[in-house]
Amino acid sequence: MTTIAYRDGVIAADSLITQNGTRIGTVAKIVRVPGGGLAGVAGELGGMARFLDWARSGAEGELTFSTCEIDGFLVTAEGQVLVTTDSGGMVKIKQPFHAVGSGRDFARGALAAGATAVEAVKIAMKFDTQTGGRVRSLVLSTQEFEKLTSST
Repeated sequence: MTTIAYRDGVIAADSLITQNGTRIGTVAKIVRVPGGGLAGVAGELGGMARFLDWARSGAEGELTFSTCEIDGFLVTAEGQVLVTTDSGGMVKIKQPFHAVGSGRDFARGALAAGATAVEAVKIAMKFDTQTGGRVRSLVLSTQEFEKLTSST
């Protein structure tokens, strides 16, 4: 599957793709979205692609696929995290950090202990066999990131 983590204006993800337990390549799992936000998704490759296309198009309209295929989230330019629900919608969460994917528990533990998003994904890579490849990260726009970090 994968591990994606978010904290303090930074989203990070591994890049590994697996199929039936075999490592088959790498792919980007995080993107910038219109308005300065960020999005990340873990799960079945087709569902991931549809979620990222939906996010890049401005997250307009309903999610048009089963969310059981994916575990995704959006981060608004203001740092608000919205996660996918089983019903195909999005719900806001109040946590200052979030992680999804097969390595989410390792990443969440690392984030709770103060790790950055990148550090959390690297820690998950040490323990989760479906998390690997290169760690990629994106930062909220500089202006919005400065607002976010100066208010905490």
